[in-house]
Amino acid sequence: MQVNGLISRLGVSLTPEAQSMLLPAANGYLFFLRIYGRSVWEAASDKVISAEDATVAVRHGRSDLDRGFFEARWQRATNAERLYLRAEAQNCDSPSSTG
Repeated sequence: MQVNGLISRLGVSLTPEAQSMLLPAANGYLFFLRIYGRSVWEAASDKVISAEDATVAVRHGRSDLDRGFFEARWQRATNAERLYLRAEAQNCDSPSSTG
């Protein structure tokens, strides 16, 4: 994914270090990348987006995702779905079995 090409049209650039922080944080999810992109845009104080800007953006972006993306889905979940999600969360980063 060539992120620099997209933002260079606006006269801004992204350091390789910043890009290497933002892309893995998004984990391939376009919606997450948009959240981190908005956060880094707000965090940047210069025309070059730095690793420090990306660090702030990832922290703020995760907070936004926790409040908006995940909380909204939790609120809409049925009791059975919430039980399932709690059981799945106990596995942390390990795969979950539905059996």
